[in-house]
Amino acid sequence: MEELEVLCEKLQEFDGPGTYALAIRGSRNWGTIHPAYMTTYTNYGAKDFVVENGKLVSKVNSPEAVKMTSDWVS
Repeated sequence: MEELEVLCEKLQEFDGPGTYALAIRGSRNWGTIHPAYMTTYTNYGAKDFVVENGKLVSKVNSPEAVKMTSDWVS
Protein backbone atom coordinates (compact mmCIF):
# COMPACT_ATOMS: atom_id res chain seq x y z
CA MET A 1 0.00 0.00 0.00
CA GLU A 2 2.88 2.36 0.78
CA GLU A 3 4.37 1.77 -2.69
CA LEU A 4 0.99 2.41 -4.31
CA GLU A 5 0.62 5.70 -2.44
CA VAL A 6 4.08 6.88 -3.55
CA LEU A 7 3.37 5.89 -7.14
CA CYS A 8 0.01 7.67 -7.12
CA GLU A 9 1.65 10.86 -5.90
CA LYS A 10 4.06 10.69 -8.85
CA LEU A 11 1.28 9.97 -11.36
CA GLN A 12 -1.21 12.60 -10.17
CA GLU A 13 -2.17 14.76 -13.17
CA PHE A 14 0.32 12.86 -15.38
CA ASP A 15 -1.76 13.69 -18.43
CA GLY A 16 -2.87 17.18 -17.53
CA PRO A 17 -5.07 18.80 -14.89
CA GLY A 18 -7.78 16.54 -13.54
CA THR A 19 -6.03 13.30 -14.47
CA TYR A 20 -6.33 10.73 -11.70
CA ALA A 21 -3.38 8.57 -10.72
CA LEU A 22 -5.65 5.65 -9.84
CA ALA A 23 -9.19 4.69 -10.77
CA ILE A 24 -10.98 1.88 -8.97
CA ARG A 25 -13.79 0.09 -10.75
CA GLY A 26 -17.22 0.26 -9.22
CA SER A 27 -20.64 1.81 -9.42
CA ARG A 28 -22.40 4.18 -7.07
CA ASN A 29 -23.42 1.27 -4.91
CA TRP A 30 -21.64 0.03 -1.79
CA GLY A 31 -21.77 -3.56 -3.09
CA THR A 32 -19.15 -3.01 -5.81
CA ILE A 33 -16.73 -0.99 -3.69
CA HIS A 34 -16.99 -2.97 -0.45
CA PRO A 35 -15.05 -6.08 -1.68
CA ALA A 36 -11.86 -4.10 -2.41
CA TYR A 37 -11.84 -2.61 1.09
CA MET A 38 -12.58 -5.93 2.80
CA THR A 39 -9.99 -7.81 0.73
CA THR A 40 -7.33 -5.28 1.69
CA TYR A 41 -8.55 -5.37 5.31
CA THR A 42 -8.09 -9.14 5.38
CA ASN A 43 -4.68 -8.94 3.71
CA TYR A 44 -3.51 -6.69 6.54
CA GLY A 45 -4.50 -9.44 8.97
CA ALA A 46 -7.42 -7.42 10.35
CA LYS A 47 -10.60 -9.07 11.62
CA ASP A 48 -13.98 -7.45 12.14
CA PHE A 49 -15.06 -9.85 14.91
CA VAL A 50 -13.45 -12.69 16.85
CA VAL A 51 -14.74 -15.09 19.49
CA GLU A 52 -13.05 -14.60 22.86
CA ASN A 53 -14.13 -16.60 25.89
CA GLY A 54 -17.29 -17.68 24.08
CA LYS A 55 -18.30 -14.11 23.23
CA LEU A 56 -18.25 -12.26 19.92
CA VAL A 57 -15.89 -9.29 20.24
CA SER A 58 -15.44 -6.42 17.77
CA LYS A 59 -11.86 -5.93 16.56
CA VAL A 60 -12.38 -3.01 14.19
CA ASN A 61 -10.10 -0.95 16.43
CA SER A 62 -7.19 -3.42 16.33
CA PRO A 63 -3.78 -2.08 15.25
CA GLU A 64 -4.10 -3.95 11.92
CA ALA A 65 -7.56 -2.54 11.22
CA VAL A 66 -6.57 1.00 12.16
CA LYS A 67 -3.38 0.84 10.01
CA MET A 68 -5.25 -0.55 7.00
CA THR A 69 -8.05 1.99 7.23
CA SER A 70 -5.58 4.84 7.62
CA ASP A 71 -3.64 3.64 4.57
CA TRP A 72 -6.87 3.18 2.60
CA VAL A 73 -8.01 6.71 3.33
CA SER A 74 -4.59 8.09 2.37
